[in-house]
Amino acid sequence: MATTFTTVVIPPGTFVPSILGMPYTLWLGIVVSIILVLLTYFATRFHPDSQKTDSE
Repeated sequence: MATTFTTVVIPPGTFVPSILGMPYTLWLGIVVSIILVLLTYFATRFHPDSQKTDSE
């Protein structure tokens, strides 16, 4: 969370940081959400047997 306000996300000298009218921090949040969804999807594909129950 602290990286969203550093020069990694907001370039120095930019008064209103935005891409396509949306703030950089919003874009970063969208990208992080997409990455987490993709990681969750691939984790369920590579480890499908991790949800076995004892009743089977």
